[in-house]
Amino acid sequence: MAKGFDCATPLTTATATQFKSDGYDFVCRYLVPDSWKALTKAEVDAISAAGLQIVSVFETSAGRALGGRAAGLEDGATALQVA
Repeated sequence: MAKGFDCATPLTTATATQFKSDGYDFVCRYLVPDSWKALTKAEVDAISAAGLQIVSVFETSAGRALGGRAAGLEDGATALQVA
């Protein structure tokens, strides 16, 4: 079974390498527009170079899913643009 974690804080080369050496296989990071917790291309490169896989999560707010189908369609389109 793969071992991973959810992380709002951006990873550096050093932290990604340390997580990999601690036995982690993947990290969940955020695809969000204009946020301190947004996954960047530089971070993707650092995480990948460390040998970790990336699971991307799009989330603008904790209660956004309550917006139903319309919110999901809008968020899906935005997530695709951000990716």
